[in-house]
Amino acid sequence: LRRQRQMCIRDSSGSSSYDIHIRFEASIAERIAERDWHESQQLTPLPDGAVDFKLRLGSLMEIERWVLGWGSAAEVIAPAELRTKISATTRAMAQRYR
Repeated sequence: LRRQRQMCIRDSSGSSSYDIHIRFEASIAERIAERDWHESQQLTPLPDGAVDFKLRLGSLMEIERWVLGWGSAAEVIAPAELRTKISATTRAMAQRYR
């Protein structure tokens, strides 16, 4: 597959630096691997077909929305602050749709 060159995750410069680790299910691993999402990204294929996606960002704002867009196929492993934000957002969404 041809890799697309346009970066899709913008890094809003912040005063912090975050090491992001997201695990994507096997069902979308190929889609994640076929694209350059960010210049700092590192992909590690896992034995079950899933993929670990790591990158470094200065802000969590953009990545939070991006992760939510992948639904349950994405799991934030780190940092804990991002995992907590995603958890709170998905709980609020679940409450809304009860």
